[in-house]
Amino acid sequence: MLSSTATMQAETDRALMARFERDAFERMTPYWRRLGFPFRRLVPSYATAIGSSADRPAALAKLMGTIVNDGEDLPPQRIDRLVFAPGTPYHTALEADPPVGHRLLSPAVARTARAVLNQVVDSDAGTAHRLRDLFRDQEGKPIPMGGKTGTGDNRFNTYGSGGRLVSSRVVSRTAAFTFFIGDRYYGVVTAAVYGSRAGDYRFTSALPLRFLELLAPSIEKRWQGAPADTEPLVLLEHLDRNLPHAVQHIDTDVALVASDE
Repeated sequence: MLSSTATMQAETDRALMARFERDAFERMTPYWRRLGFPFRRLVPSYATAIGSSADRPAALAKLMGTIVNDGEDLPPQRIDRLVFAPGTPYHTALEADPPVGHRLLSPAVARTARAVLNQVVDSDAGTAHRLRDLFRDQEGKPIPMGGKTGTGDNRFNTYGSGGRLVSSRVVSRTAAFTFFIGDRYYGVVTAAVYGSRAGDYRFTSALPLRFLELLAPSIEKRWQGAPADTEPLVLLEHLDRNLPHAVQHIDTDVALVASDE
């Protein structure tokens, strides 16, 4: 009888602890979402408790931008100026209003986060140490860089009594590096394989790091040869010459910069 009572009490305690955990994560969710967490709920788990939770590349980049901007969240603005019919009587320039930001982190917290992220690149023990001094300004001086690496071997495991692994199903394998370069550029590089074939891969965050190394020359040209303030950022020419075929879509990943060609 005592054994049965003790068992029931233990089951009740476990149920209450699980409920407390769910309630705690539910209360934390608004704070995470305020800082850019893209999902409606947090999964109550040990992984989430230590910060290893699901995310989206755009959300990671947005958080990095907030940290670079001293804790102020500014909505990304892909196009800030449109110029039509330049050099003609119909010359028209449209400029977007500056985005309105709001503070998410105090400047002190953002600066502390940047210092920690710098160590990921600058420290000999940093997981992105290979990128140290990769980017340089026009005078040849290294541009400060920081970031966070991450590798995920994501599986759905089922456990039996005593912690015995009953089954394991591969969900995906992911690797990412979210970063900032200087006080202006930030982003994220992600590699991912989904489904059962993900179990055939062993890549780590070294893969996006290598990808960023390959992109470095193009990125440096971007800020060393940036268009002048008076140069139109976007030229939409000849749209009136083919009216039946209006522009339906512009790839958001394509840099719309005026070309001399």
